[in-house]
Amino acid sequence: MKQPDVNTAIAETFCKQFKDLKFGRDLEFVEIDRSMPPLFQLNGEFEGRGEYDFTGLAKLFIENNGFNQSARYDISGKVEVREVDGSPVVEFVSLLIARKV
Repeated sequence: MKQPDVNTAIAETFCKQFKDLKFGRDLEFVEIDRSMPPLFQLNGEFEGRGEYDFTGLAKLFIENNGFNQSARYDISGKVEVREVDGSPVVEFVSLLIARKV
């Protein structure tokens, strides 16, 4: 299990669980804009299983006056990393912070 694999697992989990994720400041996003795949990375070096802070960039749709508008957001939070059959499995363990870029 290497850091690039964990970064990929964060992005995949973000996409799979997007509708259930909780964002700070009560932000609610409609969906992910697939024109730009989300990219995430751990802050610091990966040292095995445990909790890590992460940051990333995602293009997300938000509803504004009845219209869906897409914008890029810096996303940050904390994940717990486990290993299952040699592959990383991540779980978001904090509210996600989203800041419009």
